[in-house]
Amino acid sequence: MMVGFRGYTYYKDHAGIKSGLSVAEKSLVLNGQPLRLISGTIHYFRVVPEYWAHRLLQLKACGCNCVETYIPWNLHEPLPGVFNFDGICDLRKFIEIAAELDLLVIFRPGPYICAEWEFGGLPSWLLHDPKMVVRTTYPPFMAAVDRFFGKLLPLVADLQFTQSGPIILVQIENEYGAYGSDRAYMDGIAALLKKHGIQEMLFTSDGVSDLAPGQASDAWLTVNEQSHLSSVLDKLDAFQPKKHLMVTEYWSGWFDHWHEKHHTIPVEKYCQELSTILARGASVNFYVFHGGTTFGFMNGANSELFNSPGYAPTITSYDYDCLVNEDGSLSEKWHKTRDLLDSFGLLPTNLPGLPENIPIAKYEPIAANGFIALEDLLKKTASLKASVPLSMEMLNYNQGYGQAYGFIAYETEIPNSASVLCIEEMHDRAIIFVNDQEKSVIEYTKSTQKNHEVQVPKGMRHIILVLAF
Repeated sequence: MMVGFRGYTYYKDHAGIKSGLSVAEKSLVLNGQPLRLISGTIHYFRVVPEYWAHRLLQLKACGCNCVETYIPWNLHEPLPGVFNFDGICDLRKFIEIAAELDLLVIFRPGPYICAEWEFGGLPSWLLHDPKMVVRTTYPPFMAAVDRFFGKLLPLVADLQFTQSGPIILVQIENEYGAYGSDRAYMDGIAALLKKHGIQEMLFTSDGVSDLAPGQASDAWLTVNEQSHLSSVLDKLDAFQPKKHLMVTEYWSGWFDHWHEKHHTIPVEKYCQELSTILARGASVNFYVFHGGTTFGFMNGANSELFNSPGYAPTITSYDYDCLVNEDGSLSEKWHKTRDLLDSFGLLPTNLPGLPENIPIAKYEPIAANGFIALEDLLKKTASLKASVPLSMEMLNYNQGYGQAYGFIAYETEIPNSASVLCIEEMHDRAIIFVNDQEKSVIEYTKSTQKNHEVQVPKGMRHIILVLAF
């Protein structure tokens, strides 16, 4: 039976707010009413703020009642105690727009988020501590998380459902079971969430084989997957019986690495697996609904991923072959998703119309009419002397917390005898100059397979220019 749209307003205004989200066997329950989440991922930090409302309206018009987003710690706290919640980092504004459009919100604050994002969202300055062990109960790491949550969570505490806001669900960490199995750490992150004002239901999301190590006490378990969803949901049901099932990340496509062709998932396969989820009565979040763009140096990388062996840095585009293309146009999957929801009786009768398309610009090639030589550039940049090469994070820059990403040049002069420069593992890409002449380019993957040697005549000056993503 077709029903009207049931989003944030419906649940909030149903006889006043008496309770937040809970899990029953057949469905979720929000404020005493059954809820089935049809959600989609939009990362506010991959979409310019001017387009937030447009993309969220596209999500609602497709039939979704909820939006999900990660929170990248390194974007919001670029240096310890220095915070940014303005412009593209104004996540509160993003959530407020979602509420205005009658959407519920799933909030995923990490501290680790993956998301094919630089260091999984962790700030590089953590590594300035040579003893740092991230995603553990190592006290300096937990203290840093405590400080970040202490700034982040009060900014959105009143946007929780029990405070009349749209946030109904908060994730502990992210896919932790693929990394570790320390329940004390997971429970410690949950405790910090509660300490700084989170009152809504907590959950975890993992691959189905990682459910056990990824658990936290008293948290709802959900899965992330793209294929074999019937078997995946069976295993989740067996591991966590008599609780509503949810695929927190139904991968609508896939991300791309450098040197790879654009990944696509056939529409037929996408629809087949989505039909399996819907037929089971499960909730679903499309990861991603709209991918957007990874701006600047914030693209992440993978190592030994199942379909990308070796070291694989992600490209700038996060198009993902998903429901809404990177440029904001609708893909075939958007239309097929809406049709499938309709066929299962899940498409509300009073959905809004689509917003007008945002014009797509075509830019002509830009010719460079000047340059600065590396040698001249180095004269204009800060430098320091060290007895051994230092990693970016160990440099005494940025209030003593190092450099997060970009370029670094190592320079030295060879003694009065010919030498062989031997370079072992290199992160991530290096260009070697001898007396301003380029001699070699080394990439990380190849550097793990063999050492690289460069002949350097005596008395020559050499520079290694390293690009670290």
